[in-house]
Amino acid sequence: MPSILIVEDDWSLAQAMKEFLSDYDVLCVQTMEQAVREWKQVDLFLLDVRLPDGDGIELAAWLRTVTGKPILMISGCGKESDQLDGYEAGADDYIVKPVSGAILLAKVRALINRTGIQKNLVTWKRCVADLDTCQLRNGQKVAELSRSETEIVALLLQAQGNPVSSAVIRSRLSRELTESSLSSRISELRRKLKETGIQVEGRASRGYSVVIS
Repeated sequence: MPSILIVEDDWSLAQAMKEFLSDYDVLCVQTMEQAVREWKQVDLFLLDVRLPDGDGIELAAWLRTVTGKPILMISGCGKESDQLDGYEAGADDYIVKPVSGAILLAKVRALINRTGIQKNLVTWKRCVADLDTCQLRNGQKVAELSRSETEIVALLLQAQGNPVSSAVIRSRLSRELTESSLSSRISELRRKLKETGIQVEGRASRGYSVVIS
């Protein structure tokens, strides 16, 4: 499921837009500072122009220096010059407030289709393993993993709490992966997941599984 970051200081409007975009994984923040912290976690940006700690145009320009992900500006500033500023900063589209939910959804869908956003995801309950970015999410908690660690978690999520034998895991990762090497990777994975509410249980002799709290 593609994910969207809404950067809008009007919280009621942000929540209304989130409702219109219920088919997507939506995160709402109110400031540029929060957006800078979260930008790596999402696939598309909805940016208000006027923010408490800066200018959405500046944020769009900065985002365009670090990512090619689509940007949709949303603003009460509807003059031609304002819209041109948005496009020159790198925005892909521009909506003038008040926002029509139907138009918003149509524009978001068009951007997603046009840019070909594809997510290689494995999900179970609230957890999402992203094999493209090597991240594991449990709600708002995110763990940065290595490629092999992400593949291990994805395999365990697919099993939905049932144990997966070490032989199956090793065959998925590499024929040359030894039992001791797998145990070391599981230990490191447990360390990285400690603060996410996700636990890897079990041992090599009886298989591994995930428990989500």
